[in-house]
This record gives sequence, C-alpha cells and structure tokens, in this order.
Amino acid sequence: MTKLIIRLPASRSTLPSSTHTVTLPSPRKVRSSCGQLPSVSLKKAPSPTTSRTRGTSSHPPKANRMNDAQRKALLENDSDILTGSVRQKQVVCRGCRQSRALDHKINYGAANWIRHKDRCTVLKAETETRKAAETLVLMSTLVFAATPNEPR
Repeated sequence: MTKLIIRLPASRSTLPSSTHTVTLPSPRKVRSSCGQLPSVSLKKAPSPTTSRTRGTSSHPPKANRMNDAQRKALLENDSDILTGSVRQKQVVCRGCRQSRALDHKINYGAANWIRHKDRCTVLKAETETRKAAETLVLMSTLVFAATPNEPR
C-alpha cells in the first residue's frame, strides 16, 4: 500500500486549508484485463488568471477609474502640494519647493508625485516633528489625568 498525502491551500473563502490522505494499492496488485498496468492520464490544472491572460487587463474596469477632474481634485486637496500649483503635468512640493513632473501619459497622474512625497526629506521631517508633538500632548494629558487632585 502507498499513501498519498494531498495538502490543499486555503482558498479565498473562509474555509481552512485541508489535508487529505488517500491510500493507494500497490502498483503490482493493480492490473488491467490484459495484464498491463493501467495507464493514468493526469490533466494539468488550469493556470490562475493573470494580467497576461487573453481577455483580461491589469487596469481596473472603466467604471472604477478616476477621470481627470477627480485626479485633479485629489491633487488639489493634498496638503503637501503648494496651493495653486497643480497643473496637468506638474505640481510643486510644499516642502522642498521643487516642481515635480506628473505622469506623462495621463493628465494629473499622481504616481510620480506619490513617489516624491514618500522620499522628500523636508516632508518626512515635518511629519516626524508633528508626530512627536502629538505624542507629547497625549503624554502630558495622560500625566495630568493620572495626578490626584490636591485640596485647596
């Protein structure tokens, strides 16, 4: 007897992963009617759908994409962009005051801006300072609340 253990990964549903054990008879004992071992054909599992599969796209459906006006509004509401500096192909960083080119393929494409925003040392320093100040305020509030009231 031969044991075959099959482990199936958990699918995207809430089912847990499972393990199945199948006991197979020895190949010597399994013979076809003509005395030969039976032929077994294994079919290849279908490959998962990828962006390179015919008929699919890596882009979201058009209903979920933002149009020019929505992308422009997103950039105009970004506090790290200098007010009034949003153009179709460029913005000005409020931190380092440098003009940053936006995506050249679509109007108001923010990929280059987001990359700059993550790397800009001035914006990072401001964020760290703001977080430190918020932490100090929170700590002083907690210390004040924990101090017993003294009679006057």
